[in-house]
Amino acid sequence: ILRTEERQRLARERREEREKQNAAKETQILEKERKAKLQYEKQLEERQRKLKEQKQKEEQRRAAVEEKRKQKIEEEKVMCVKDMYQRLETRQKRWSWGGSVTPDSEGRAGERRAEHSA
Repeated sequence: ILRTEERQRLARERREEREKQNAAKETQILEKERKAKLQYEKQLEERQRKLKEQKQKEEQRRAAVEEKRKQKIEEEKVMCVKDMYQRLETRQKRWSWGGSVTPDSEGRAGERRAEHSA
């Protein structure tokens, strides 16, 4: 009887030891899974943050390009207006170069017209 009780006690102890080991392994597995999940979430957040930053940089770059394009268009408009005023000024100067119209110069022009029409 003692031998049977001893065997049962040893079997129970072994079983309890196995259960403790299994519980420890399960705890380790759960801890590894938790750490892996945290690492995955951290990587995912980092990826999303980088994508957001990249998107903001791209948006800023587009805005800068658009602003530069608008400035160039504005500069071209200013140049066109300056050019137009310069041409207008040149025309006005051409008309003023002849000075006042004298009867003599008017007569010569009239003579030339008469010669061409005859």
